[in-house]
Amino acid sequence: MSEPAAFRRIRRIVEGQTVSLLGSAPGSYDASLFPPDQPLVCINAASLGIIGQRTPEITIINSAVAGSPNAGKPTRELLKHISTRTLIIVESGVQIEKAKTVFEPIKREETEIISIDDRCNFLEKFLGKPLTGRVGGMHVPSTGFFSCLVMFACGASRVRTFGLSFDDGHSYLNEMYKREHIERDRDILNWLMAGSFPIEFSPELLSARLLHDKTE
Repeated sequence: MSEPAAFRRIRRIVEGQTVSLLGSAPGSYDASLFPPDQPLVCINAASLGIIGQRTPEITIINSAVAGSPNAGKPTRELLKHISTRTLIIVESGVQIEKAKTVFEPIKREETEIISIDDRCNFLEKFLGKPLTGRVGGMHVPSTGFFSCLVMFACGASRVRTFGLSFDDGHSYLNEMYKREHIERDRDILNWLMAGSFPIEFSPELLSARLLHDKTE
């Protein structure tokens, strides 16, 4: 089976590269953190939390943002301020055709789609086990942790992560919204650490992982 077009596009950008991957967890992220000679991948609307000028090479956005009544609602009002070179729309609980319409204000050069089938097939193959469900925080990891896996599958030599957290809130929103997918994200974090992948996580995220493991 041939690699989906979105994965081929990502591979052309990140293969053999050190990648900076930015999620939307609360915090301050200065543009100087992201070297211009390294691909920057932003998750959902995380680029809005960057202080200074830096256009990501890739923005990976979940179609759920197009319909979520929670953090998705204020995020949709800010889409016109997002610029990226390549937009990757990952299908989830909202169908692609609706999401594509909602995401029209995002400035981009190219758009690729990861269908829900492609996403689920990728996760099952890369992790080596079946999913318990196709959508929802109890069954699949967040877009941020999913994207960590995609970077390595597409040949990134190293991934530096920022803005990945188990804490509530978003770097670009004043309102506090609950973070979902926490248990599945912990599973992915443990899986990556056990596999000795060349990936950098924040000390805060690793401390939260260790604290959770001790309480089980």
